Amino acid sequence: TLAEVAAEKAGILKPGVPVVVGPMDAAAFETIAGIARRVGAPIIDAAAGVTVDAIARRDAWSPTRIRLRTPARDYGEVAIALRGRHQIDNAIVAVRTLEAIDAAGVPAPAAAVVSGLATVSWPGRLDVRTRPDGREILLDAAHNPDGATALARFLREAGATGRPLVFAAMADKDTRGMLQALANTIGLLVLTRASNRRSADPAALAELAREIAPELAIIVRPDPREAVDAAWAAARAIVVAGAIFLLG
Repeated sequence: TLAEVAAEKAGILKPGVPVVVGPMDAAAFETIAGIARRVGAPIIDAAAGVTVDAIARRDAWSPTRIRLRTPARDYGEVAIALRGRHQIDNAIVAVRTLEAIDAAGVPAPAAAVVSGLATVSWPGRLDVRTRPDGREILLDAAHNPDGATALARFLREAGATGRPLVFAAMADKDTRGMLQALANTIGLLVLTRASNRRSADPAALAELAREIAPELAIIVRPDPREAVDAAWAAARAIVVAGAIFLLG
């Protein structure tokens, strides 16, 4: 359960050391808060007292721009290099963490925070690569339903629906939830196997996908390179997602 996962994560909490907590399920938050109280770790609710104003941007591919003010600082206009609406919440957690570090005596000046948000790179997270011949590949480690939902939302916002998707997932993941989230945003599903023994059988994934989206075109290519080639054969802009091992 989410509460059990939160309890494992909270095992790192230390007496007197602040814990910055971002938006999450209520049960998970209560678990972390209870452990923090027990060990004597001050809780910082990342969103508390924070004001975020979105700034219009050219398109979904360009950096997200916001005006950001926290209880400690007014950062003014800030660019977030990582794509996706969910990265705003992640950026706030990072900023509040850096402010806590600064307050503890390790300098993290505002200018450094703003620069870091604008230049951060995270391979495999809504990561767009353009090949020399102009072909485009979007890599995203959407390895659970929440991640798949975020990817689907981004594709819709970016006007990039209908692309072929090369997909693999670990057998112990909620593959049904992932495919349900993505099925309506893609034009072709190419199922493959990641370089890990836990990877789900692509033929079994195909059966599941046909149940979820009977009208969707589906190809099975167990070898990842052949899967990508099949996607390239269908379009010049493709998506690869579903398992971090696949992106590797």
